[in-house]
Amino acid sequence: MRILLAEDEPDIGTAVNQVLNREGHITNWVTDGLLAWDCLQSGFINYDLAILDWMMPGLSGLDLCQRLHQTHHPVRVLMLTAKDTIGDRVQGLDAGADDYIVKPFRMPELLARIRSIQRRLNSQTPPKILKVGNLLLNQDSLTVCSMLDPDISIELQAKDSLLMEYLMRHANIIVTRDQMAEALDLEQSETNQNLIAVRIKTLRQKLVKIGFTQAIKSTYGLGYRLVFAALNHQ
Repeated sequence: MRILLAEDEPDIGTAVNQVLNREGHITNWVTDGLLAWDCLQSGFINYDLAILDWMMPGLSGLDLCQRLHQTHHPVRVLMLTAKDTIGDRVQGLDAGADDYIVKPFRMPELLARIRSIQRRLNSQTPPKILKVGNLLLNQDSLTVCSMLDPDISIELQAKDSLLMEYLMRHANIIVTRDQMAEALDLEQSETNQNLIAVRIKTLRQKLVKIGFTQAIKSTYGLGYRLVFAALNHQ
């Protein structure tokens, strides 16, 4: 699993990070809530699980969990905290946490909770969603929307969805028309080069409708680039 660990206590963070890596998980450890939020929002890594300490600098685990829940972020959350009353547990679960483990804890228990979440993930067929910045592409429904206003979505044609996916997976990288034609399974002809230009124009217009202006930049003689900074601010 791809796991984000947000824990500000060095001893606990070091120990948990080492155990998770030893178990074969891909783990990123941060020590404050705001940095954890930035990691989850960036879209560069699609985390399966976030292990959040309740009390940490910048943004508490509870507040972070609430933000994730409100923005419909797909990551699963395991709350890690010394708060052990029934009221605390209810508050954490109501905030959107999938599970709750109380400090001090033993590593076998933590790993068992993670395996339980992993089994639930494996038993589901989630929608194919790609996220970069505040831009969300649903590859099943062929729609794009902004995380800042997820109730408003724009429909895409199938080829436009594939092109959007390619640009998102190469955010901030200039990609050529030949590369995009290959991604769309098109022959590299002048006609298809012009078709790419038309599709790029269409994507730009649709992104503007959900608040992303200047999201796709042209680089003369080279190709196009999806600008990551433009997807973070509206």
